[in-house]
Amino acid sequence: MDLQTPVNNSVPPPPSLQNNNSDPGKKYRVEIIRTDFMELQTNMDMQLRRLVGNVIIKQGRAYFYCDSAWINVNFNTIDAFEKVHIEKDTIDIWGDKLFYNGDTKTGNIVGNVKMKDNQVTLKTPYLDFDLNDDIGIFKQGGEVIQKNSTLTSESGTYYSKQNLAVFNGNVVYKDKKTTMFADSMRYDTKKKIALFVTKTHILTKDSDIWTDAGYYDTQKEKAYFEGNTILKRENGTVTAGKIEYDGAEEKGLAENNVVYIDTSERITILSDKLFYQSDSTLVKANYDPFLMKADEKDTLYISADTLYSYLEPLLADSLKEADEQDSVRILYAYYHTKVLKGRMSAICDSLYFSYQDSIIRLFKNPVVWIDTTQFSADTIFIYLKNNEVDYVYMSGKCLIVSQSDPEIYNQVKGRVVQGYFKDSELDVVKVNGNAESLYFIKDDSSAYVGANKAICSQMDIYFQNDSLQKIVFLDNPEGSFNPMQQMEGAAGQLEGFFWWWDKKPKTKYDIVRNGNKNQIEYLQKMDAEMEKRNEPQ
Repeated sequence: MDLQTPVNNSVPPPPSLQNNNSDPGKKYRVEIIRTDFMELQTNMDMQLRRLVGNVIIKQGRAYFYCDSAWINVNFNTIDAFEKVHIEKDTIDIWGDKLFYNGDTKTGNIVGNVKMKDNQVTLKTPYLDFDLNDDIGIFKQGGEVIQKNSTLTSESGTYYSKQNLAVFNGNVVYKDKKTTMFADSMRYDTKKKIALFVTKTHILTKDSDIWTDAGYYDTQKEKAYFEGNTILKRENGTVTAGKIEYDGAEEKGLAENNVVYIDTSERITILSDKLFYQSDSTLVKANYDPFLMKADEKDTLYISADTLYSYLEPLLADSLKEADEQDSVRILYAYYHTKVLKGRMSAICDSLYFSYQDSIIRLFKNPVVWIDTTQFSADTIFIYLKNNEVDYVYMSGKCLIVSQSDPEIYNQVKGRVVQGYFKDSELDVVKVNGNAESLYFIKDDSSAYVGANKAICSQMDIYFQNDSLQKIVFLDNPEGSFNPMQQMEGAAGQLEGFFWWWDKKPKTKYDIVRNGNKNQIEYLQKMDAEMEKRNEPQ
């Protein structure tokens, strides 16, 4: 046993000021820079160095500080104890006990471990590390701390050079605005972006998100989710196979089997692509969009090439009519539009609906069916009252057709048509301007004997139980009776006649565009749930 005086009592310059041109891949012996005293031992040809007090050891660009240490000269290893500190470039590691292999530049440190660089601080009870690539590995739980966030997990690896942390098992991320839960996660500590490939739950200041995979930029509050993704807010939910989300601007783009639900407006939109503002001020759906607006009686169903819903500011003099609200919801559907509500259905090129006045406005070749009566015109307005059809206004090339029997159609034409409803059934239709009618007559044996043709400036048509009962001609009518043998072919039709019963949407499944399988399955699921609720308990 040979006791020696301290190797060097002077404090070495910091690593950043030293000349270290060593090859990082080359093996270097650990060097004793300083200690209060050193003891040399030889045991079975093993050369050992025992260092006590203010110990400093160096290898390449790495410095090791501790209260005491053993150096195995043969194996080029360090066992260090108490107040252990490793310093290498921008990396610092602290702990209670250290084992280090100088040949592989790897080791482990135990007890109150803390690893720190310019980006993060990692805390764990036990850390494996690799000084070749500045990697820290923890397997007994760890916490990564940054200025405004923390990330914890059961195990993980921190790659300092790549600014990357990989976490596994009960991963929890927290900052002032966001909390994330996952089984595993990759986290860019510089860009502050979380990447996940397993089921993940994200809570923000106003959103609750579940997803199978994706990433979340915690600084910019931008995210991309894919798989089975659900984004829930106070006023609704978005479910989709893919969602791009901007939390700062409160907007998102959802794709692949989208289900958008606005609980405040009682609206559901099914689509394959949907852009939305998180506060529901704007929604635009493409690729076979399908809308349902629920109410206590009949649900309103609409489909089109594009559905566009937004809030429109009201003028000051309109606030009273809108219950002092400063905006009103507008729904706009365009190209190949279909509508169904109770016993009323329609097709048209485009549709405009204002929640303020509850009027469905149909434009460009609109056709409306109410029960078995067909209405067509240049423009049709459908007025709703208590969510039921109350009044219909038609203008420009108006035509009303009611099928009496196969190939037998009662018809009315005019410039302006007004339809009035009673108890949800068509009651009276008033025709104004160049009014024409063709009405087929039956004898007592219910055989058709001919048809009355009439022209006048105004006529009233009365319905009962969905059937035309009588026509009252006003203002100097001109009429004629034509026997059935004279009413074949075009003679039995007013000019511009057509009958599009095969195009009428009869059920909500007819509203679905292009046989969209996902939407049909959604409606079937809704029907099954409704049937189950209605089953006797």
